[in-house]
Amino acid sequence: DSLSNVLALCPNCHRELHFGKGI
Repeated sequence: DSLSNVLALCPNCHRELHFGKGI
């Protein structure tokens, strides 16, 4: 899954994607 890939590549980026740029 793309999410898994992003998580493995960059947890921070994944967090931003999940929560949004608001954080």
